Amino acid sequence: MKKIPMIFLLHMPVGRRMRVVIKHPKAVLKWGISNPKRLIKARLIISKLTGNTDFPVPYPDDVVALATLVTDTGIYDTKIVIAKTRVSGSSEAMQVAQNTVHLDLESIMSMVQRKMDANPDRALQICANAGFDSKLEGNRGKRKAGCEKDTEPGTMIIYGEGEGQHDWQESINAGETFYFLASTTGGIKHVDNLISKKRYWWRSRRVYPNEKYGDWTEWVSEEAS
Repeated sequence: MKKIPMIFLLHMPVGRRMRVVIKHPKAVLKWGISNPKRLIKARLIISKLTGNTDFPVPYPDDVVALATLVTDTGIYDTKIVIAKTRVSGSSEAMQVAQNTVHLDLESIMSMVQRKMDANPDRALQICANAGFDSKLEGNRGKRKAGCEKDTEPGTMIIYGEGEGQHDWQESINAGETFYFLASTTGGIKHVDNLISKKRYWWRSRRVYPNEKYGDWTEWVSEEAS
């Protein structure tokens, strides 16, 4: 019996467009490691940036100077050594020094990202040459300021723009008067003890090293759950 070949045609339904997800390189800082490894990472980045023609000194005004990162890394090293002696308060001092170095690196990484965005054809090379890791991110765009109801009554989740440390303000009259909430190391904050069904307003700003700050976002508003 003669075999009849079967041909399967794959096609998209008429009128439906295929969604193309564009990926772009993003600089990342892998910081979830031990203190000694964080120190090694910081010094690797320092060595990669020293004399790097992509990033001539002085850096832009909104970016931490390389010399500052060098100094803060040295302080971090000293605090790690002291913390090993278990002297009272030494662990907390080490944490402060670590956070300072982390913020320094985040600031410098923002400069690296801008260079990558301006040179997509060599973005991965720019990132590697600066000592940072990289990943390919979808075209979702940066997170915008916003808020949403949390699961428990009287609670909310508020979002700042971008990552990193944020200051927060809360208002009950659309910003005519306001008060500060505790800062966070990330751009997401859980708020509780709110009056259910009462409307609140929030806004945030990025916090950078050396007492530098981003602009306040527009107020976002929602009734508490």
